[in-house]
Amino acid sequence: MTVRRVRPGHEQQLRDWLAEAQGPRRAEAQATLVEEGIDHEKAALVDTGDGLLLFYAMQSDDFERARKVASTSTLPIDVEHRAHMRDCLLPFDEADLDVVLDLAPS
Repeated sequence: MTVRRVRPGHEQQLRDWLAEAQGPRRAEAQATLVEEGIDHEKAALVDTGDGLLLFYAMQSDDFERARKVASTSTLPIDVEHRAHMRDCLLPFDEADLDVVLDLAPS
């Protein structure tokens, strides 16, 4: 899971893009999940009063492989996704993240 702050004024662009991936481009988006080895992906917006946060969760057996494939993909939907995320989200600062639980079965 990642948590990112939404850039002020970019909420509608982010919502429109995710709706496009969820709707008319769903098959294309699902094909990229297969390429990346992602079993499930979910995104949610939370209004904190100080701005919006995007919670983005993915399930995979190999996140490093998934990240590498996603970051180097030249598929149109992946290129557009990276561009929208750069436009809509503020840079990630690990200091903002306080992981208080991280469990997996042995």
